[in-house]
Amino acid sequence: MARKSTVWGVDGCPGGWFAVSNHGDMFLEAEFGALLRTIGRGRLYVDMPIGLPDTERKLESVARRHASVRVGSIFSVPCRQAVYSVSYECACDINFAVTGKKLSKQSWYLCEKIRQVDVLMRRHRSLRSRVIESHPELAYSVINGGPLGASKKSTLGIKMRLKILSKRL
Repeated sequence: MARKSTVWGVDGCPGGWFAVSNHGDMFLEAEFGALLRTIGRGRLYVDMPIGLPDTERKLESVARRHASVRVGSIFSVPCRQAVYSVSYECACDINFAVTGKKLSKQSWYLCEKIRQVDVLMRRHRSLRSRVIESHPELAYSVINGGPLGASKKSTLGIKMRLKILSKRL
C-alpha cells in the first residue's frame, strides 16, 4: 500500500521552528530555511503570516467577524515595513502610520520568524505551492463546530485539541 503524501504542521518555537508530519516525523531547526532543507518534501502548513501587507491585511478582521474562534487567537498582522523594523517602538510607529494600529508585543516577538518566512517566500516563488499559511485555532474551531472553551495552553485545552485531532486521523 502506498504511503500518503506527507503533510507538515509547522510553528515557530523558542528553539526556532518545530515541524511534525502526518506520519509522525518531527524536526526542530533554528532557522526556517534549514527546516525546509531538512524536510525536503511535502506540503508545509505554517502557523505564521505569509504574504505581508504593504498596508493593512483584511483577512484577520474577516476571520474574527465570521469565525467562531476564541477572542485573541487571531491577531492583526503587522505591515511589511513594521516587520523589518529594528525596534518595537519603531515598528509600532510605522505600523500605526501605515495601518492606524499599533503593534502588540505578541506581534513584535513574532517578527523575526515572520521575516524568515517572508524572505524565503519572496526569494523563491516556487515555495508558494508548498508552504501554506495556516491557523490551527481557526481550524480547530471549524472542525469542532464552534470555539473551544479552553486555552491551548491549559491541560483541558490540550486534551480538547488532541481529541479533535484523534477524530480526524
